[in-house]
Amino acid sequence: MRWFTDRVELDARPGGKGTLVFEHMANIAALVVETVDPPHRFTFRWGHPDGEVPVPGNSVLVEFTLTAEGDERTRLRVAETGLDAIGWPDDDKARYADEHRDGWANFLGRLVDLFASPVG
Repeated sequence: MRWFTDRVELDARPGGKGTLVFEHMANIAALVVETVDPPHRFTFRWGHPDGEVPVPGNSVLVEFTLTAEGDERTRLRVAETGLDAIGWPDDDKARYADEHRDGWANFLGRLVDLFASPVG
């Protein structure tokens, strides 16, 4: 199954709030933007309890970094950190890591399809 978001709502400024809506999973993921440094870095926090401000210890930090590799290539790195500090049971942390590893692989695969250009 290919995962996708049905809708993204985002105030793309530090402190800005947003949501990723996954209607096929009946899930809305709330997030708060932490860093906006175009065109190199964008970070947000999510996974925090409802009604709480996401901070280290109650949320996961998602970081996107772009690095030029020559004139025609850019490397995108996506990392989620902070899961170990969250007070969830180990089984929940393992499930989160497995689901997100698969989810990011699907999302990043779609980016390759969208942005890859034929060589030559």
